[in-house]
Amino acid sequence: MYIAQALLTLGLCFVLAASVSLMVSRRIDVSARRRHHEVGIAVFLQIGVIYAVLLAFVFSEVWDQFNDAAKVVDTECASVLGIAERADNVPEPSRSRLRDELSTYLTLEIDDEWPRMQKRSFSRAVSGQFSRIYDEIASVDPANARIAAARDRMLTLAGRIHEARAERLFQLRSNVPPFLWGLLIVDALMLVGFVLFSGMEHHAVQLGVVAVFATFLCGILLTIHLLDFPYEGTISIDDQPLVETLEQLGTMRHQPSP
Repeated sequence: MYIAQALLTLGLCFVLAASVSLMVSRRIDVSARRRHHEVGIAVFLQIGVIYAVLLAFVFSEVWDQFNDAAKVVDTECASVLGIAERADNVPEPSRSRLRDELSTYLTLEIDDEWPRMQKRSFSRAVSGQFSRIYDEIASVDPANARIAAARDRMLTLAGRIHEARAERLFQLRSNVPPFLWGLLIVDALMLVGFVLFSGMEHHAVQLGVVAVFATFLCGILLTIHLLDFPYEGTISIDDQPLVETLEQLGTMRHQPSP
């Protein structure tokens, strides 16, 4: 969901809540609503506290997962750079081939996989390119202890790249279960309903309170939804770390061999 869609949703929520409030205030007399106001306000406060706790828990979880998603991208980039740096210990032509394969891997992620991730999909080309990187590392001849140590370390870093990418693709799916989404929405509607049938005398005041309260709850739920999908929408993790890593790889490729 992007900012235009989010603003449209909030606007529709405001208009709908205001319209329903106006209809209720016109059809149900304020004296009838006031008779149930004292009992209703006590129930409203209790449900409101429970809902606030639930909302805080869900928001905290999706925020932590959003930050974890950003760390996964950083881990993947750091591992790619680690392999490129340790390639200095590998003789030619393996060194150049390995850095070329790493650059191709990042280019495919930026140009192919990242746009697909916004549609909750992935790139098979990136999967194939990772296999070529792993095969290139595995084919290095451990002629001496230095090369053998570099080869083992690069294989470990390649494993980290694979794990980070697998976690990144797993995070394309929603982390908030459908049942919990339903509970959040139903509870929000209940709270709006209590405000809707409150005993406020002036129609304009009640309309404003109901509309603002409903839009506020809708805004929080929208924010949770946006954070729940960290690689798409208005609040999303971009591919800038990959771009910067690709630039650093390009610098390494043009540096003279040690």
